[in-house]
Amino acid sequence: MISGFVSANREVIFEIEVSNSSSGATAIVDAVVDTGFNGCLTLTPDIIKALGLTPMGEQPLTLADGVEHSFRSFLASISWHGQLRSIMAVEMPDAPLMGMSLLWGSRLIADIADGGDAVILPLER
Repeated sequence: MISGFVSANREVIFEIEVSNSSSGATAIVDAVVDTGFNGCLTLTPDIIKALGLTPMGEQPLTLADGVEHSFRSFLASISWHGQLRSIMAVEMPDAPLMGMSLLWGSRLIADIADGGDAVILPLER
């Protein structure tokens, strides 16, 4: 189970441990759930630099305004349901976002109120 909360800004936020499996560098990030983002995770340039992540190329993304942009992508690892998971993180200047590809195969439960509890559970199949 991954625990989070609902903020006064009406955002569902989870604390995620992100790492560079090559160097062992780690960072704890507060990631906002974005159901309109079909990727895994976005990270800010300062987090990417602190972790020493290696660029893996460019990834086109269509933003909420409908315009497609290219963003640099990086290989990162996260602790997910007690296991280390390799993901592609996209560099964006704003607060980290958790997308639907990261949540895929999980159950998201949130009490939508200021300070409400939120949890991510693995789906049982």
